[in-house]
Amino acid sequence: MQGVVKKDLTISLTKVNFLGMAIMIPIYLMMTTVFGYLWDADMLFKYPHGLFDYYKPINGYLVAAIVLGSIVVHELIHGLTWAYLTGKGMKAIKFGVKWSMLTPYCHCTEPMLIKHYKIGGLMPGVVLGVIPFTISLITGDISTFFFSLFNTTGAVGDFMMLYVMRGQKNTDYAQDSSEIIGCYVYTSEKE
Repeated sequence: MQGVVKKDLTISLTKVNFLGMAIMIPIYLMMTTVFGYLWDADMLFKYPHGLFDYYKPINGYLVAAIVLGSIVVHELIHGLTWAYLTGKGMKAIKFGVKWSMLTPYCHCTEPMLIKHYKIGGLMPGVVLGVIPFTISLITGDISTFFFSLFNTTGAVGDFMMLYVMRGQKNTDYAQDSSEIIGCYVYTSEKE
């Protein structure tokens, strides 16, 4: 396209795994510290294996179902948000699993405004992570805390993508990559 510059804002899986851990650890420490400070810190250490240890007396299958369900809902939130914001509906959304990495994904086939890409990228972390974390801080419910911890750390790849996109104009367009994590940004040459 004449007058348009394409920027590659994709991230290699190796980089995602390395940086993901570097981001995940501080998030984990911050969330557990805040929850432990406001509520019973001993409660966190009573269950050294977290959610699985806490629910062992109830049903390990329930925990597995919640974890898998959260992953599916995470991708669905991306898809529903982008479907709405692009105005193209679900026909612009593809879901799948990269079996070689056991990684589910949601891909939008339509270019969208960067601000819409960012909103869709942020939504699962907010809906499944930040909001339940806030609820756990208010109620002291450790189940909600573990749920929020899992889903906030599960959104680390999304947070990384938002970081990579910092400085991009919200009025430019992003095309989600179907092969690798990230997108391509299209901007005019005048900039």
